[in-house]
Amino acid sequence: MEERNKRKIHKFECPETVERDLVWFCCEDCRKGHESTCVDADLHGFTVDGSFQQWCVSFSEHVTPIPTDLPMHAAAPILCAGVTVYKALKEIEGNCGDFVVIPGAGGGLD
Repeated sequence: MEERNKRKIHKFECPETVERDLVWFCCEDCRKGHESTCVDADLHGFTVDGSFQQWCVSFSEHVTPIPTDLPMHAAAPILCAGVTVYKALKEIEGNCGDFVVIPGAGGGLD
């Protein structure tokens, strides 16, 4: 697969296991990390087809390869609950060594 953007060409091997962002970053706010509040966001599986398939097409900047030695049962919780917590930690702008409480942590976090 090859995707061209303004700077370079990104290539992924097919088949390659990847994580794909659920939201297309459609505006400046999205690109600044505030995608959860975007009113114009296209959501895979809701407003954009192809999210729950064996194969799909995506922009390369929305794809992160999953290491081949990481089992899918270990990757799945990270991509769901782990990314949710990551977004919260990113928003609070904490520092290394800070303590945080994650109420209701489930999935791969308990």
